[in-house]
Amino acid sequence: MSFSLNINFRELVQGLKWMNIHEFADVEEDTLLRDVKSFSKYRNRLRKRLEEVEGFRERIKRIDRRFLEEAFLNLKEGEAYGIDGTLNVYPTPFGAKCRIGVVAVNYAGERLEETVYVSDTMFIDEEFTDNIVEFLKNVEKVYRFSELFYRSLMLYKEREVALKYGDKYRLVQGPLMPLELRIGRMGIEGFLEESLLLGARLIEDGKVAGVLSTSRHLRLISVGMLLKPGEYMYLTDLRRLIKSEVRRLLPEEEKLVEDFAEKHAFKIGVGVYKISAKPYLFQAPKERFDEFAHLIMADALNNRMHGFPLLLAYADNICRRMFSPEDFRQRLESIILRCEGDDAAFFFDERRLRPG
Repeated sequence: MSFSLNINFRELVQGLKWMNIHEFADVEEDTLLRDVKSFSKYRNRLRKRLEEVEGFRERIKRIDRRFLEEAFLNLKEGEAYGIDGTLNVYPTPFGAKCRIGVVAVNYAGERLEETVYVSDTMFIDEEFTDNIVEFLKNVEKVYRFSELFYRSLMLYKEREVALKYGDKYRLVQGPLMPLELRIGRMGIEGFLEESLLLGARLIEDGKVAGVLSTSRHLRLISVGMLLKPGEYMYLTDLRRLIKSEVRRLLPEEEKLVEDFAEKHAFKIGVGVYKISAKPYLFQAPKERFDEFAHLIMADALNNRMHGFPLLLAYADNICRRMFSPEDFRQRLESIILRCEGDDAAFFFDERRLRPG
């Protein structure tokens, strides 16, 4: 799949005005100011165009106080969990070393913290270890996709953990079925099939929703600029999003993803809500869409300045504290130093050796 920006690269390069850093310092303020003002102009034009769309305003919903009070009660009594994960990756000449951590929390003080260590060498066939050329070839093959695969493992585990709390409401950080879990097999037998099976279980569960702190779907998030604090809106369904993102898959893989979209993803609605200045996208079962909108917004009111659910911010904070990337790097480097002595620098990430 490709698209055109209607830009000629040679003309683009020739049109860019590179400056000495001291000259740029004199004009930087004005340059940034002009660019920010242009953003405001485009935003206002977008707002005007959207408001002119027939029926647009009628699709916007406002918080219902009765549902909001019920949502606050569910949160207080621990009937909702926030789930998040983190990834610590350390590159070495023999591939990446990685620690994955996943956390689930609620407001009743219940907490789950699970972690696993994986490294590229775990995926290299033992029969090649005596053949250095084949060994290094396999290291390179694995390293090309390993960080993406480790991220996929983290996302898979987050959603697997969500299924442990079947009678509760669950909020996961990010989309319910992230792109990483449906981009193909990555050379790993069963990866796509198992990921889609997990996605189907999440959707059929009916009490799991995803809240996105960021999104590539700028057209959708831009609609949120029109919302006032306390408003939300249904935008589309997950089936349409997935179909718009199917690319570069083998025909067999594409068929699996399309079947998943037709059989399951259509049951998930995609919406946008706003509590403070910044709007956020969320994905929730259509049958409980308004219910989840109130739960998410109620929890976001606990984190009013940012407007993002506090349960997810809480889970993220625990992740960063319990599974600190710097702590992992220091532990790994201390073990490498003990084992390798003067040769330890060979294994260290080059950026760690830079002065200052």
